[in-house]
Amino acid sequence: MKFSIAALSIAIWVLPCGTAAQVPHTFEAFGSIGGANLNHNNKFDFGGGFVVRPFSKNLTPLRGLGFEFEANRISGESPQLLAKGIIGTLYPARKTATGAVLYGYPLKRTEPYLLIGMGGSTLGCYGLNLGCDPGVRVGVGGLGLRAFLNERLSLRPEFRILEAMGSRGYFFGPGGAAANYLYRTSIGIGDQWH
Repeated sequence: MKFSIAALSIAIWVLPCGTAAQVPHTFEAFGSIGGANLNHNNKFDFGGGFVVRPFSKNLTPLRGLGFEFEANRISGESPQLLAKGIIGTLYPARKTATGAVLYGYPLKRTEPYLLIGMGGSTLGCYGLNLGCDPGVRVGVGGLGLRAFLNERLSLRPEFRILEAMGSRGYFFGPGGAAANYLYRTSIGIGDQWH
């Protein structure tokens, strides 16, 4: 988590770039790395996704509206560590996929944005005869900033909160710990085109 905060701080410090966010682009693909926190357990996180902005060429308030799909993986504990007795329980990697509506407000060199959406998250199977996590529905909310490096590339520091929803509304973590919320901070790089 400390890495994510440091990366976010560096990204914001680097913002004085010589390009404008005003150039309309319809598509963006991005990748990110960062950290996730579940019940005070910090884990490495990486993912990627894409954004479609169908109204980007309009000079109306709809210009900032977009639709995003993101998939990410939060590291778990290795089966080798369990076999060596270093850890007491197996905690597989958490896989999450979300779809969201986002709204960005283009400024000169940056574009702050908000997003809200839904998706699913699962730990998958623990291994032979150890059981499977059927998954949980999640709601996601977040805020971020696109800092343009040039006309196509941007840095994307971001913070997201994922909430487990439904009657089984819990994320399960190391040692069987359960939580309703999962927090993610990340920094990514995006490539946009028409």
